[in-house]
Amino acid sequence: MTTVTQGSHGHEPESHGYEQESHEGEPRAWTGRTAETRRLNRHIGELTNGRGHSLLIEGEPGIGRTALLHRAHDEARRTARASQGGHVVRAAGSTPGGPLTALLDALARTAPDRPARGAEAQRLLCGLRARDPHRAADPVLAERVADLVRKVTDDGPLALLLDDLHHADTTTLLLWQRLGRATGRLPLLLVATARTLPGHRDLGRLRRDLADSGTTLLTLPPLTDDEVRDLATAVTGTAPGPELRERLAHAGGNPRRVRELLPGGPAPGRHDPAAVTRLLPAAARETLRAAALLGPDFTGTELGAVTGRSPLDLLTPIDDALAAGLLVDTDERLRFRHPSVYEALRAGIPAHERAERHHAAARALHVTGATPARVAGQLLPLAKTLTAGRDRWALDWLTATAADLAEQAPGTAVALLRGCLTRLPPDDPRHDTLRGHLAHAALLLRGPAGTATLRSLLDGTTDADTRTQLTAALAHGLFLQGRWNDALAALDRSRRAGPVAARWNLLLQGLRATIHHAAGHDERCAVLARQVIAQARAGGHAFGEAYGRHALSCALLRERRTAAALAENTLALRASARVDRADARWLTCTLTDLRLTVLLHRAALLDQSDRHGDARAALDLAREETGERATAGQLGGITVSAAHLDYRAGRWDEALARLDTLSDDAGDPWLPWPRHGIAALVHGHRDLGADARAHLDALPERPERPERPERSERSERSEAAGPRGGRRGLLLMARALLAERAGRPRDALAFLLPTLDPVHARDLDQRFLWTPDIVRLALRTGDRATARAAAVISAGEADREHHPGRIAAADRCRGLVDGDPAPLAAAVEYHRTAGRPLDLGHALEDSAAVHAAVGDLPAARELLERALECYRPLGAAWDVRRATGRLRSLGVRTGPRAARGGRPQAGWDALTPAESRVARLVALGRSNPEIAGDLFLSPRTVQTHVSHILTKLGARSRTEVARQAAERAAPRH
Repeated sequence: MTTVTQGSHGHEPESHGYEQESHEGEPRAWTGRTAETRRLNRHIGELTNGRGHSLLIEGEPGIGRTALLHRAHDEARRTARASQGGHVVRAAGSTPGGPLTALLDALARTAPDRPARGAEAQRLLCGLRARDPHRAADPVLAERVADLVRKVTDDGPLALLLDDLHHADTTTLLLWQRLGRATGRLPLLLVATARTLPGHRDLGRLRRDLADSGTTLLTLPPLTDDEVRDLATAVTGTAPGPELRERLAHAGGNPRRVRELLPGGPAPGRHDPAAVTRLLPAAARETLRAAALLGPDFTGTELGAVTGRSPLDLLTPIDDALAAGLLVDTDERLRFRHPSVYEALRAGIPAHERAERHHAAARALHVTGATPARVAGQLLPLAKTLTAGRDRWALDWLTATAADLAEQAPGTAVALLRGCLTRLPPDDPRHDTLRGHLAHAALLLRGPAGTATLRSLLDGTTDADTRTQLTAALAHGLFLQGRWNDALAALDRSRRAGPVAARWNLLLQGLRATIHHAAGHDERCAVLARQVIAQARAGGHAFGEAYGRHALSCALLRERRTAAALAENTLALRASARVDRADARWLTCTLTDLRLTVLLHRAALLDQSDRHGDARAALDLAREETGERATAGQLGGITVSAAHLDYRAGRWDEALARLDTLSDDAGDPWLPWPRHGIAALVHGHRDLGADARAHLDALPERPERPERPERSERSERSEAAGPRGGRRGLLLMARALLAERAGRPRDALAFLLPTLDPVHARDLDQRFLWTPDIVRLALRTGDRATARAAAVISAGEADREHHPGRIAAADRCRGLVDGDPAPLAAAVEYHRTAGRPLDLGHALEDSAAVHAAVGDLPAARELLERALECYRPLGAAWDVRRATGRLRSLGVRTGPRAARGGRPQAGWDALTPAESRVARLVALGRSNPEIAGDLFLSPRTVQTHVSHILTKLGARSRTEVARQAAERAAPRH
């Protein structure tokens, strides 16, 4: 057998997609493109039976066309060797001398025993080299080469693979057209790749002709999120963490861009997407330049406003940009697929011209009714150059709309206002108004930038009431950042500055009590809170009373007095509703924060009291009060609280969908801990260890092995050192789960032991939830002393607060330590109605283990089956695996289904309940915003569900989801 392979003759293939060549010559690691590879392999297999075909692989630069052609080339060579016949010829459109040169050179060597054919190929090759490459297509030459190809196929199958057809000369395109028409009659397989480019008339004609003659057009879509993750893992050797996954989302599913964004990845090369703009028609290039001024995404209306062109005039240039893969059309907006395109287009506009365009775009957007944030986005690059005389319109617009702008985009508002105030004279009538708006925006911004702005405003303020309110805002902002000592120092400076009105003094003292609680100064918090409450009630100062009662509620919860804490929380909520917002104009955001904090605290208290419906009602009220103007921190707090309730209630998919809407760089600094802690627990229970570890690795503290913390009073701790309270408990549980899953039960136990320490457990008001796991792990490792100690502590928690949940936890611990089924039966009975399926499953599993240990195997088998019935709907594969292994060691066997956990990975049965609800609405033709409204979800959550639905169903579009749904619903005969 003879196999002839003609390389690319110096052409640098676009192989940076999703195929990774090992340095040791090992097989390439291949990720994604399963359907496309299967189709190519099928046609290669059919070729050995004499059946030809033609395929054209299309896609944007870096999408993996060449990598797929590599795959086809390797498979064709293997097939040719196995069948002892056939030829494989490969060339590239950008080969020096043209692809016909490479094809003819290879064809001349396909039959060394046929000198006439070789001589004919050499004559054609000599004529081709003497020909002017810039001449028009030569139909005679194309026909003669096509005839030579037909003669080669007389001897056996022939596979011709041509990369970068868009670079080929017109004669090659004509040849490919004629060969494409003949594949149905010859044992000839044609596989070509081409970049999707607008304005390439010859290639466009060829594409239409090939499609008409039966060629399969394979347009490579962007990689899915899972495929991007797999590619990153294959290249780096480790699964990407949440931050890296967020960065990789900017690749737009383009494999080359994924590799460039990986740590140590290659720099953008000559195929960088920004270079593709040079291949666009002039009208499309100019349209994209205008679009780049609008930012990474924009609407057609906005683009029409800044270009002064009608939607009809913009249709063709936008279609060209979409066809080139530079823009992506989402449900409501257009966006640049690659940041490099957007950045290169902006940088290509001269600075003076860019400034003029931004100014004109701001006015045009304002006229069309664009949001303040969109208009401000055009003025922001000009902020430090705006002057009262030349830019009167911009300053008047900012004065009139800064309040709304601060609500929509506080970061943009702070940057724009600070820039403008540097050039605006103090005697300008707009100066004080803009300064007030800057303070409001800084309150909303939060974070170091917000508090730095508040400090600068405070230093320049002489009015006593204004200074006091700004001090409260500054201390509140520092408190949110966990900078408790700095917050207390700010309050101390205000006290030294002079006397303060009674209503403001009580506000500052109530805030001080709240900060003392966060810093661990428990006694000072409770004493000060009660003093503030008494004085505020006597003087009718609602703001101070609200802060005092909230601080006292937190202190009571730490003392395990949940009912009393809930009563104070109710009074705090009522007091905050009586605050005169007009009188506290500098503290509107602080008041909203306080009410939100009280409501989130209330939701946690109600959930601990098994009043789950009331807990969700508190979160609904929080959403209603913050509305569409919620800051990232406020929205993050509500989202994390709702996700925690979802996790406890077994709605894990809803919890993950909520958490996916958050990012670590937006919101308050404490948010990443519960966000990643809850997600790590869900993934860990579902036996997805890599995903769980990725969430834990995204946090600042991520020990591989547990360390016993040194004893130190929390009163000595001055600043936030990481997660506190329940947030810390979530991380400990997640780390313990992963350690046990990895076969390290002693490490798992060590991770949980700090919860038994009275100093380190002061914030863990729900540590009773973890004591049963400590007992189970201690017994597993033979540490009965620790098991008994944990059981005693759990009983003490139940004695401190006689709540059914605490009593059930103590019963589980006692039943495990004593080997007594009776307390475990009581715990099971409580959890049966508590609405927490995972806890019920754990209680049933413990009960099964104790029954098995005392020899009652039938009861143990029944209890195990009931536990597995709790785990399976959750997809808790790890719990299924642990429970079956634990009971198997005690002599309890179950059917084969017991060993299987979770749901299928693909198909309609793989959809979670939440995804099924979304899929039904997608099938009805609803848009994402409509689905969000119907199901009371955020649009981003809906988008996450839709992405998962498309992946699990193997669907390329929403239309295909609808088609599959119709087929599924159709009656079967």
